[in-house]
Amino acid sequence: KKKEGEKVKKGDILIRLEDSDSVFNLKQREADLVDIDAQTDLEKQRHANNLTALTHEETLLLLMQKSLERLRKLKRQNVSSQSALEESQQAVERQMLAVTNRRLEIKNHKARLAQLKAKRAHALAQYNIARLELTRTKITAPFTGVIADVKVAVGDSVRSGDFLLSMYDNTALEVRAQIPYRYQGTVLDALAAEDKLKAQAQVYQKSV
Repeated sequence: KKKEGEKVKKGDILIRLEDSDSVFNLKQREADLVDIDAQTDLEKQRHANNLTALTHEETLLLLMQKSLERLRKLKRQNVSSQSALEESQQAVERQMLAVTNRRLEIKNHKARLAQLKAKRAHALAQYNIARLELTRTKITAPFTGVIADVKVAVGDSVRSGDFLLSMYDNTALEVRAQIPYRYQGTVLDALAAEDKLKAQAQVYQKSV
């Protein structure tokens, strides 16, 4: 923390607020982004696996349907049992269900990716807010100047909107003083003649 009367340069840290909560929040938002990116990678890998698996499952279904058709012919010729035919029929139905589910997984891939993309956009916004909050724990000088007043001490609790510190630009000071009425005519005449007027004052026992 800077002290009253101390000279500071633009960008110097004036007050440093406790930032442990802000640091933790930022790390949590970073973790959220990493998690969503990992979910996205897994979804893409799962989609690739589904495409490969669908080819195998459709081939297997075709083979099972041909096997079922052969058993039906054998059953009509009374050289196959009813139980074998029923088992084959059930196997075909299970495989058809597997193919249907796999196709549904593939169809929903774009929707799942869109959801993850939306989640990441939201998480990124939260991350940027957390990063901004962390930068605000360091109050820096907006210009080069002098500390005029400090209202807080180390360990004080502060809230948003509390007055913490004030400073002024010592290279752009303006001094104003009331001129006694009896000198008004002299001043006006000098201004009309564009003459420069000189004034002298005592500031902290020094002549200015």
